[in-house]
Amino acid sequence: MSIQNSISQTVRNLRVVIFSLGLMLAGANLWADTAPDQVNINEADAKTIALVLTGVGEVKARAIVAFRDKQGPFKAVDDLVQVRGVGQELLAKNRQRISIE
Repeated sequence: MSIQNSISQTVRNLRVVIFSLGLMLAGANLWADTAPDQVNINEADAKTIALVLTGVGEVKARAIVAFRDKQGPFKAVDDLVQVRGVGQELLAKNRQRISIE
């Protein structure tokens, strides 16, 4: 393979990589724009809770859903601190993102 062909192939490969990255970034932007800005913790599934609340991953979100399933619906946003792993600091960060109705 000549140097000219090698350079041409490298340029084509770079174009494919750049195009692919652009598609990924565009997809991430569309997904971020459609994420809800508030979550009803009495109705949402764990995946949605983890998506909306800052500092809440899948494990903690599943704990929230399990607590709700066992204890019944949350009566106040502040009741969320009864869930193991959810403290006042996490609640304060997310208070505007949480609804119970």
